[in-house]
Amino acid sequence: MNKIKTIIIDGIILFAASTAFVLLADLIFSQLKDKEVKDNPLVTSINQGKLDELKKQIESKEYDLAQVDGIGRTSLIRAAYVNFNSLEKTKDTDKERAPMIPLLVSHGAPVDHVDEDDWSALMWASWSGLPLVTEALLKANADISLTGGQGNTALTLAASRGNDDVIELLLKAGADKSVENKSGKTALDLAEEGQAKGGNRQSRYLRTIELLND
Repeated sequence: MNKIKTIIIDGIILFAASTAFVLLADLIFSQLKDKEVKDNPLVTSINQGKLDELKKQIESKEYDLAQVDGIGRTSLIRAAYVNFNSLEKTKDTDKERAPMIPLLVSHGAPVDHVDEDDWSALMWASWSGLPLVTEALLKANADISLTGGQGNTALTLAASRGNDDVIELLLKAGADKSVENKSGKTALDLAEEGQAKGGNRQSRYLRTIELLND
């Protein structure tokens, strides 16, 4: 009986140790991925809005602008992405980031590279609500027809967030309003869903719906 207890206890201890090892390894790996993003000097300059510093780094030719981080994002995609609750902060960051786009592109940053979500810089800028960055990417001939893993385009992503200024730019650039994502929803469908949920973007959703109905 004591022998059976010993075997059971040893088994429990071994299982617990194995589980702890797996969790620790996963945590370390996640931290390394985050560190890889944060330690990239180009991304640091982008996040801090330091255009002059970014220009010096790029002109030094020490950095590969096609290099990706742990989730497949280039420095150009990082420049096109924000996620702030404050619309005012998003607007200020848009002004900071917009001049960085032509700088990165002119030095070889791939415009239509997609990350692990199959999203390009234009798609992230559209989702983030960055009209000036979006305009700069469109001037760099970013592909407006690319679709992500869920079938969303830059237009449907912008519509889902009520990013009316971005919607206007994409429509002028020839974005197709009739495209459906894998859930069978168009940009208009997604804008109407967002408007129905309420929140601080009501007026923007309403204008988005007007633009998509024209």
